[in-house]
Amino acid sequence: MLFRSVFLKNNINAKKHLNFCKKNNFQIEINTVELQFDDTLFGSGDNGFLISNNKIYWSNFTENPGELELSKIEKITAEDDSSFEITSNTGEQFSIKTTIIKKSILISSVLSACLNK
Repeated sequence: MLFRSVFLKNNINAKKHLNFCKKNNFQIEINTVELQFDDTLFGSGDNGFLISNNKIYWSNFTENPGELELSKIEKITAEDDSSFEITSNTGEQFSIKTTIIKKSILISSVLSACLNK
């Protein structure tokens, strides 16, 4: 576990993974998960974002859940200290908000580096 809300491959919390998938109607095999960020106050795992080996999935309190293939990501930028934006190679923009840790600049930088964007 990295911090208390970020889980990396081979250390994914099965209960948080299940809650995230159930709440958002995602079908994601746990063995494909590279990273999961739990953005809930009490640690249920049903909001936040998850990166599998081929997609990023997100869910937060203010927007509908979404997903995007990693190969379609053009860039990732921090909007402010509590959200970051993903731009697809078709020009679509998706905002992912964080509420627990105000580190979107750090998160977007790490994601960009991991995805070579």
